[in-house]
Amino acid sequence: MSQTQPKQETLLARFWPLLLIGATWVWMFWPMMSGQTVVGFRDSAYLYYPLFQWIDAQWAAGEIPLWNPYCNFGMPVVADGSSSVFYPGKLIFFCRFLSYPARYGIYLAIHIPIAAFGTYWFARTLRANQAGATLAAFSFAFGGSVLFQVTNVIFLVSAAWLPFALCCIWKMVKTGQLKWSVAAGVCCALMILGGDPQMVYHVGLIALATTVGEFVRRRRRRFKARGTTDSVLGNRRPYRWLVQSTLRIALMVVVTSLLSAVQLLPTFIWAKHSERMKPDQPANIYQAVVAHQEVGLDYPLQVQTFGSVRHASSYWQSLVAIADFLIGPPQGTIEHSYQFSQPPWSLTELFWPNISGKPFPRHQRWTNSLPGAERVWNPSLYPGVLVALLGLLGIRFWGRRRKQVWATYLFLSFTIASFGWYGAVWLSNEVFPNSGTFSGIGPQVGGVYWAMNMLLPKYFAFRYPAKLFVIAALAISLLAGLNLRSGRLRKSWLTSKVAAVFLAISTAGIVGLLLYFRPMLEQLSPDVWFGQFDAFGAEFGLYFSLMQPMLIVLAVVCLFAYAGRDHWKVRFGPLIVTLCIFDVVIANHWLLAQVPTTVFTNETQISLGIKNLDESDIEPLRIFRDRGFDMEPAHWLDTSSNDRLTEVVKWQRESLYPKWHLNEDVILFGSFSSVWPKSYETLLQRLDLLKRFAGKTSGASSPRIFKFEQSERDLFKTKVVADPELRLKHMRDLDELGIVEMTFEGRSSDEIGTSTVKEFSANRVLVSSRSELPITLHFFVFADSGWKATVTNASSNQPKPTIMNPRESGIGFDLKLEPGEYEIEFKYSPIEFWIGAWVSGIGWLMLISGFLIGICKPNGSKSESL
Repeated sequence: MSQTQPKQETLLARFWPLLLIGATWVWMFWPMMSGQTVVGFRDSAYLYYPLFQWIDAQWAAGEIPLWNPYCNFGMPVVADGSSSVFYPGKLIFFCRFLSYPARYGIYLAIHIPIAAFGTYWFARTLRANQAGATLAAFSFAFGGSVLFQVTNVIFLVSAAWLPFALCCIWKMVKTGQLKWSVAAGVCCALMILGGDPQMVYHVGLIALATTVGEFVRRRRRRFKARGTTDSVLGNRRPYRWLVQSTLRIALMVVVTSLLSAVQLLPTFIWAKHSERMKPDQPANIYQAVVAHQEVGLDYPLQVQTFGSVRHASSYWQSLVAIADFLIGPPQGTIEHSYQFSQPPWSLTELFWPNISGKPFPRHQRWTNSLPGAERVWNPSLYPGVLVALLGLLGIRFWGRRRKQVWATYLFLSFTIASFGWYGAVWLSNEVFPNSGTFSGIGPQVGGVYWAMNMLLPKYFAFRYPAKLFVIAALAISLLAGLNLRSGRLRKSWLTSKVAAVFLAISTAGIVGLLLYFRPMLEQLSPDVWFGQFDAFGAEFGLYFSLMQPMLIVLAVVCLFAYAGRDHWKVRFGPLIVTLCIFDVVIANHWLLAQVPTTVFTNETQISLGIKNLDESDIEPLRIFRDRGFDMEPAHWLDTSSNDRLTEVVKWQRESLYPKWHLNEDVILFGSFSSVWPKSYETLLQRLDLLKRFAGKTSGASSPRIFKFEQSERDLFKTKVVADPELRLKHMRDLDELGIVEMTFEGRSSDEIGTSTVKEFSANRVLVSSRSELPITLHFFVFADSGWKATVTNASSNQPKPTIMNPRESGIGFDLKLEPGEYEIEFKYSPIEFWIGAWVSGIGWLMLISGFLIGICKPNGSKSESL
């Protein structure tokens, strides 16, 4: 017994981090992984769940999901990164012996331990002890910044692979080994395939900044060693190292591009149509230069820049007109880039859990009433009070602790960048509200995010600054892990001082709540989704928010009293980590926002209504959903409920918002996506006119003559497909607008022939056509170059590829046919997808082969070759 006991203790000491994190993960995510519950909030519920389900159905039917014909006039699937069709983690959806809700839950849940393991490895690489690495791993993976991303799946995927990517970059810069460049490229490729190219952009920026910082350090070290500037300039080694490092970063970019080419190439082609890439005003200094060059030197002149027209009587006035776009309040597409900016006061959530109030299922978020409060991206940033305080103690702006200096600047840079809209001008206007110094200047000017938009190429196409705080959350977790050393903390005078200050602030907060906040809480406005403000619940939540971290800090202070004793030195780290786990789980478990699976699987009234239409056509039913229809039921404003998330999911399903129509075999006009063509924006503006006269023509079969595609026709036929009480009265069958139409000399005519859809699938439409005169066949899909037509003449029975002419509007193709009987196959097969698939396939094959060769090398060779 005495011989086995030390071995058991060694195994327990080695695997206790895995046991703690694993047990917590299973306890929190088991209802999702077993299919009992599904995340019922935000994009995860109404976008990714039905989208992934439709993609899974396409694979099950033997189809490669390349084209989605059910959203407006169709959209490519792979080119839309949010679909993440070829992300390796999607293999879980092929385990069809599990229910779809269980597979979806496992897909979400598995990325939490991936994030934890990557952070643990990174912290150990930075020489944190086992307890510190475990603390960092748990606080990052289960902290509010990452855990809440289960409601926005693609950003959960990128957060999971972020620690691996940054660790590989750190090793690449410090060791110079090529294998870490390749490994970083693999991590970046997984992020792109998972749907978040913006995180890869940030990883590249961090790689460049880390390389420059290391170059400066090496050059300074050689300067100190040589003693003179001349000798440094004469020695080219630091510059040679810089060139080599640049090549290693280039290798990382190449590996990333090769492995993710199957998605990068289609996305690159599709992005040219995106409204993000075609702003209404110059979005950065590069577009401003182009706009100014187009003005010319003739005076007086008319300045026309990106759709906006301004008059200028001189060359300098044209410069001022363009400068207004850069420093003025953003408008149109550029304004969307600043949505979901993280307010500076949200940093209090690092120390006090849910201090801003919970937004659901009851409305308790009192910070929504603060001036300038933005849409909320993360309702809580809480990583654990111990992590926040240890991270604060670990901040270093200079010195020999280079790892902590690096993490400090990473934390500060991306924290300030996450403020987005809250730039230097906003701060000045808040401090001096009546000065008028910056009147007419946008509040975002002077901020880090504004500078990134102005200076970084194409960065304006990304959105939502609050997403950047995930990188800051990783940095503060690493700082806390590096600082968790019992001897260092016990001897540091700052430890007791910081603990005392924190306890004093928390106590003052409780007193202020009793004296001041309580009357204010009773006067806050209701929320359109979650109803009347729950003053009692908000007050109780504030007390709990202030008391919980106080108790944790007091418990740690008591531990410090015994930290110097030998038998406590071994237990100090595990106890700190256990306290942090308890703290974070109690504070953050509600962020998973789970609702019963039956809410997602039960048949809805809208589904029954569509089935009762008894549509026998092969073509799917076409329904218009106006953009104003996403207004919530009016009675929600006056009521509140603990089951409101369940009610929200039911309403979203009943209103087909915005992807729930995919599994109803319904084409929905008005469905939005992350990459949105400019021509669809014009289309929806026209379709929205239907809303204006729908109420005036109740019961009419033809509401109104409507101008569309330069011809005046009756397009819309009223057909209510559900109970008006469900606010579905604006859904109308567009049965006058088919997938294929035939015209003769510009006029529709059924007398000269017929055209019939014989087969309809996602990537293929088969049409039979007969005419006695030359006709033009109109194929109504988005005019993507991937669509090809093959015409088979009934007399010769020889298929022949035929060129189609895209329409000027960007919606539809025209195919001219001579008199006769034909069978036309329209098939979507974009060449960029197949090129990308071959490139990615070869890249992954080379990677796997190199990895296997490296494993099989004898004597543990340390060659850099993979």
